[in-house]
Amino acid sequence: MSATLKLARAFVAVAASGSFTRAADALHITQPALTVQIKQLEQSLNVPLFERTTRSVALTPAGRKLAAEFRDLLAAWDTLIANAHELAGTTTETLRIGCLPSLAGTILPDLISEFSAAHPNVEVIVRDVVLERLLGILRSGEVDIAIGSDRGVLPDLEVTPLTAEPMFVVFPPGHPLEALDRIGIEDVVRYPLVLVGNHSSFRRSIEAALSSTTSFAYPVKEVTYSAAAVGLVRAGFGVTVLPSASMELRARTGMSTRRIDDCFRHLVLLRRSGVLSSGASAAFAALALARTEAVLLPLSEELDAWSATHGPGGV
Repeated sequence: MSATLKLARAFVAVAASGSFTRAADALHITQPALTVQIKQLEQSLNVPLFERTTRSVALTPAGRKLAAEFRDLLAAWDTLIANAHELAGTTTETLRIGCLPSLAGTILPDLISEFSAAHPNVEVIVRDVVLERLLGILRSGEVDIAIGSDRGVLPDLEVTPLTAEPMFVVFPPGHPLEALDRIGIEDVVRYPLVLVGNHSSFRRSIEAALSSTTSFAYPVKEVTYSAAAVGLVRAGFGVTVLPSASMELRARTGMSTRRIDDCFRHLVLLRRSGVLSSGASAAFAALALARTEAVLLPLSEELDAWSATHGPGGV
């Protein structure tokens, strides 16, 4: 069997995720079917692509080289098809955007609304996943562009700063934090913490804020989702910290909330390095750079105003 784009996409997905299980989920196929596709590609190329053990899968030296080349090939192919559709004028171009879950229901809809008004013939598809998964689907070409949080230098990705998003502490009414005029991260970590796990981009933001202090954010409870963190705070287990774009901060759950002066999540625009952007991707990137801060600002101001006017029980 000759190598095909289908087999190439399967290979790139496994290479990006480092897992047949995760890659099969992303491709919406079964793991056995994915395994067959990888074997077919290896037979076609006459070279082993992965070193498999009972616990892990790793690229062979040839696999590492081919992964980068196949990734570029697929990106170029997708761009070619999209541009051909534009020239034909008969097919809608597709823009695939990746983003963090906390942004998918808050700032992203406004950005997409503005984008779609200017580009009505572009179909927008959104994938909202946690940061590590977001980087994986961007590298594999499953999305064209992504909005995430800063992870420092990523050699294979182009990282462009967007804005610093304020973080807010959530606590029960009557908590000692309520009496403070201003709140810093060291004020927050004096109390038991309920935090979302290390997969979360804003957990990393909390730890980054503490990096220049002598404090340490050790959670008394660790959860997977923000809603669970707020529920445990309501039950009296401690306080939690969420980004201003979080939907849970807008649920008015009977909790109080205050801005943390020295804790931010730094949002960034992510693109694959050295990959030619489609017209739609370039247009969305320009919009995100110009408008993200302005779209986010009212969300933070709304929380500040609510805290000031409602006092205890502000959220």
